[in-house]
Amino acid sequence: MVIAGLFAPILAGKMEAVLGMGFLLTALLNHALFATTKEKGKTVLPWRQPISRAPSLLPPATSTPGQGHSICVGDHGDFFLLAQLGDRGVFGKNCSAEFGDNCGGSCSSHRGFSMQPESGRALFHVAVASCLCAAAIHTGAFDGVSVQVGLEHYAEAPVAGLPAFLAMPFNSLVNLAYVLLGAYWLQRKPSTPGCPAEVRRACYLKDVFAGMALVYGPVQWLRVASQTRPAAVLDQWLTLPIFAWPVAWCLYLDRGWKPWLFLAVEGLSLCSYGLALLHPCGFEFTLGAHIAAAVGQALCTQGRRGSPSSGMYLALGVLCCLGFVVLKLYDHQLAQWCLFQRLTGHFWSKVCDMLQFHFAFLFLTNVNACRRHPTAGKMH
Repeated sequence: MVIAGLFAPILAGKMEAVLGMGFLLTALLNHALFATTKEKGKTVLPWRQPISRAPSLLPPATSTPGQGHSICVGDHGDFFLLAQLGDRGVFGKNCSAEFGDNCGGSCSSHRGFSMQPESGRALFHVAVASCLCAAAIHTGAFDGVSVQVGLEHYAEAPVAGLPAFLAMPFNSLVNLAYVLLGAYWLQRKPSTPGCPAEVRRACYLKDVFAGMALVYGPVQWLRVASQTRPAAVLDQWLTLPIFAWPVAWCLYLDRGWKPWLFLAVEGLSLCSYGLALLHPCGFEFTLGAHIAAAVGQALCTQGRRGSPSSGMYLALGVLCCLGFVVLKLYDHQLAQWCLFQRLTGHFWSKVCDMLQFHFAFLFLTNVNACRRHPTAGKMH
């Protein structure tokens, strides 16, 4: 009900266009990521204030390892806080600098650190971005996008007597799999070697992806049930950052924690949907580019840091991605076959989509579990 309430405005009437949506998205994400409180002339990260454990797992940047209960970065604006946090190792960019030579021996004892703050922030960021997309659609800015609306575009025959949200029961109920998948990965703890900061970063990356699955399922169900243009546009738009997130995750595995790079990847992905306004096949072209980028980056990461297990997960994910595309494109053509008459190509396409989500999780978490810290190779 909460998720439906977030996207309900896109089904209502239009309102006056809102200028600067891209700047608003950046500002809100920056504030959400790094909201701070002022205390005696210092900027203190609020999620680090209530620590009762001593010594603190993350000491102040100006203190010696093992001391302090908050991270003070000086009286600087939120906008530049992201780069400062990365440089000072707040998120564990330089574990040896923060914890000294004892990092390798002490980090294993810290792996029970609670992941709830990272999970909450990840879900909040996904919700904020999704709501901003819904608000942009609500303005009517994407009324020129070519989308398919109507039950005639689905091979599954509607069942008379069922409510609208179950008119096509299989194509509707399959979207619950996304919610179950997101909930499953959300509660899983990442298996990540290194310091607690490394574990928190891995948890955040995982939970953002899980949050995307939690949102995507209801959005797709809303599209099938309502058969309205705004719901169809939102379904298309949110597909792009989902494919972009594995690219950002792979960049983290290859290059380390670079928050501005991750934000740029997702921002570029969201902005690329504007191509759908320029050409009737703009979305298909953009989606193809996203898929190629995700597979290409995953292959590069597999070549540098992968294992036989991660290679198997990557191969299965690519196979499911191929099924996701082909089965959806040939939904009506496949309906002549008995296997695809009740459970249609669109249904099996969603099954493949959910499975490629799952194998992407398995690939990325497997590589992350075997990943050495970027600075480890430089130390002798």
